[in-house]
Amino acid sequence: MRQVHKPPLPQIGFRIYQVADSSDAMVTVWVGATRSDGNDVNWGVSVQTDGDTLLVTGEISVGDDLGSCKIFSLSDRSTDAARTAELVRHFAQEICARRECLETTEAGGASA
Repeated sequence: MRQVHKPPLPQIGFRIYQVADSSDAMVTVWVGATRSDGNDVNWGVSVQTDGDTLLVTGEISVGDDLGSCKIFSLSDRSTDAARTAELVRHFAQEICARRECLETTEAGGASA
């Protein structure tokens, strides 16, 4: 019987932490996977308090054992709860729409 190799399932992370030596905090969710070229891809969305505003960020990074490089990033600030929710929704859609970052070209580089 022929065995089919399945790629490992993506890892899902969630973290809440204090920002440096301040009273601000950050909540971040991310997903990480390994591409066929062996490089790790991580994508996620975070919300950080910054005084009276919220900073929303969406990012995709690719890396290996030597480090990582941000290949896509969005960020914006808001003081309004409805606008913050819309930013989170929009950034999550933008990040998830860039599935090409999970693939590699035949030359070994990212196809993004």
